[in-house]
Formats: sequence, structure tokens, C-alpha cells
Amino acid sequence: MESKTKQHRPHRRYLSLVLAITIFALIASIIIFVPLLQNNSVPDEPTPDNSNIANPVNEPETPRELPTVSPSPNDTTEQNSNTNTAAGNTSENTQSNPATESNWALNMINAPAAWSESTGAGVKIAILDTGVGPIDDVKVYGGYNFVDNNEDTTDRRGHGTMVASIIAATHTNSKTGLKGVAPDAKIYAVKIIDDQGNMNINRAVAGVRWAIDNDMQIISMSWCINDGNYALRQVLAEAYNKGILLVAAAGNSGQIAYGVGCPAEYDTTIAVTAVKESTRQLEEACSGPQIELSAPGEKVWVIGLDNTLYTNKGTSFATAYITGTAALVWAKNPTLTNIEVRNILCQTATDLQPNDGLNRDIYFGYGLVNAATAVQITPNSPQP
Repeated sequence: MESKTKQHRPHRRYLSLVLAITIFALIASIIIFVPLLQNNSVPDEPTPDNSNIANPVNEPETPRELPTVSPSPNDTTEQNSNTNTAAGNTSENTQSNPATESNWALNMINAPAAWSESTGAGVKIAILDTGVGPIDDVKVYGGYNFVDNNEDTTDRRGHGTMVASIIAATHTNSKTGLKGVAPDAKIYAVKIIDDQGNMNINRAVAGVRWAIDNDMQIISMSWCINDGNYALRQVLAEAYNKGILLVAAAGNSGQIAYGVGCPAEYDTTIAVTAVKESTRQLEEACSGPQIELSAPGEKVWVIGLDNTLYTNKGTSFATAYITGTAALVWAKNPTLTNIEVRNILCQTATDLQPNDGLNRDIYFGYGLVNAATAVQITPNSPQP
């Protein structure tokens, strides 16, 4: 028995050595191959990180200059020997007088039928643009120049003046004969676009902030940029939440694929497109699901810096008709909220595609603004 035991001891040592080598190899395999398998496996679906969508850190420190006086391309009309290059526009000067001839745009939106009930008295409108005037038929009640950081809101380009003339040209002792949609509204000129037609985001944000701080009721923006901006979106959201109605031009790219420009594309803003006298959409006007309302935007009457009448076209000027109509509604009942005014405008709009089965479409939104119906259904303000 003793000799057998001695013969088996080498065999045990051999087995122990094999077992140790096997264990070592197994551990080495785990160390080497498991990470490789993990790297080649299909990763789990990552949780979306939306922090960069609304992060001011991602905005450039110095916003680039944007040629945004009017939606791109610029609002234009046929050019003749007497032109006004307001905001890059060429506007036809004519001897015709809308005081003695039919003003098709005002009639199309039924503005004259609304004036017996409201003329927009007292509604405060901030026009964020190239400044306003001075011209004879539009009174400016105040404002600020964020281009030069002073109170001189003189318009040397003309675009803001033309927009203001559609909104609030006087009906009393008019020098031109042009009648504004809401002649008794109060215009405030907030100059954010320089005399060359450029602006930057900082000035736009500052202009909205001024409107908030100075208790404006409507902000009219007849310009757009091609990409969204966190700071602008946020300050407009603040303005809207504080009761200001926001109206903006959709743009004049003329391509559905291009879509609606900013700030018109924001949910807080009424995006306005332009139509012709035939009620067809203006070819240059942007389309998209953000379009909310339509208004006249071809060969519409405006007043230039020289106190002369011109015709012009584009979504910039369609925006002015929506702004003026909103003032008519709000003046009739100052207790309304901005959301209620917005709803009234949309509910009373004339559907321009009644056979499509849609309440709202990408070309005209809810339809053509109807000033008379909007004012008519607006309840009178409660008596004190």
C-alpha cells in the first residue's frame, strides 16, 4: 500500500497543474473577450437630451447681422421712375387716390363696416421695425431706437412707416386720403432695424423687452429670420404670457419646403400670409402648418417717407392688416385677453378653401381676416 501511494502523487500534481492552467486561461478569456463583446453589442436607445434645444450657451456671443427688414426676399412691387426703396422695397408711386377710389384691401377685410363700432381707440401697438415717420397721417406716441440707443425713432428706410400707415393712418384731416384699419390706435415705434436694412437678435430681444416693460398690447413684426433663436423665442413667450398679442409675417420665400420664418413659426405668434385681390395666395408668400391668418398683400396702399401714396406687396403688409383688426376688436372690449382676441380673429376668418374639409390649411390658415364680423361678435366691455 505504501508503494502505491507514492506512485500516485506525481499524477495528482499533474492534475493540479492542468486545473490551474485551465482556470488561468478561462480568466484571461473573460478579461480579453467580454469587453469586445460589449463594444460590438447593440446599445440601448439613448434617452433624448433636450437641454441643448433651449440653451442660451449655444447661441453665438455676437449674433450675426441678418437682412431681415422684411421676409426674404424683400416685399416688392413693380418699379417705375418714382420709387421708394423702403427696406429694400421698390414701391409704385401713383397719382390715384384711395380716398376717392375703392381701396380693395380695406373692403376685402370689411374694415369700413367695423368702424361704426370700433376704430381701435387707445390700443397700444409696438411696431418693431425700421422706425416710423415722421409723416403727416400717422401719429407716433413713443418708442425707442435700439440701433443707436436713443429715443430718435425716425425711419430713414421707410418699411416701418408703410406698415404703420396701413395700421393707423388717420381718417381725420388726412393729407393722403389713405385710411388705416385702426386709425385711433396708438403707434409706438421700436427701431430694431438699421438704415441699411440689417438687424441682430440682441436688438429684436431688446425691442420685445421694451414692449413688455411699457405695457404694449400688440407687437407687430413685419420681418423674419430663417432659423430659430432661443433668446427671441423665450422673450416672446414671456410677452405672450403677460398678455401681449404677437403678430408676425410668415415670409416671402414662396416655397412650401422652406416653411414659415421665425418668429412667425412660434406657437405664441399669429403667422400671417398674403393674398391677392382674387383671394389667391401671393406667389412669394410662405406656406406651412403654422399659417394662422391671411390678409391682403398685393398692391396695397401705403404711405412713404415723402408723405406720398405708394402700392406695395408682401407678407409684411398683410401683417399690418391683422394687427389693425386685432386693435379694432380689443378697443371694443378692453377686458379681453390676448388669447380671446386671437380666438375671435380665427373664428371669424373667411375660409378661402371651403371645399377642402379643413378648418385650417397650410396656405391660408383659418382664412381671410374679417374685421366687421370679428368686431360684431366681440361682446361689449362690461359697464363699471
